[in-house]
Amino acid sequence: MADKSDGGAAFPYESYDPAEDMDTVKPGMSLRDYFAAAAIERMISLCQDQHGGWDPVAVAVGCYEVADAMLRARTSTK
Repeated sequence: MADKSDGGAAFPYESYDPAEDMDTVKPGMSLRDYFAAAAIERMISLCQDQHGGWDPVAVAVGCYEVADAMLRARTSTK
């Protein structure tokens, strides 16, 4: 998915790198991935309720559509 903003790091953290003898900042997961993960349980539940089963690809696509909408909403309200 080229050219999609991922919202930056959701959970950056510092980690000591003994080879470099310094702390380095690790980005952790992206905010886009975090938003998608937050939506997955409800998306699966909705698919099961409405269709009697769920399609993993459709759920994954739907979760990232929700995440992208959330990222757009963040930039439009600033």
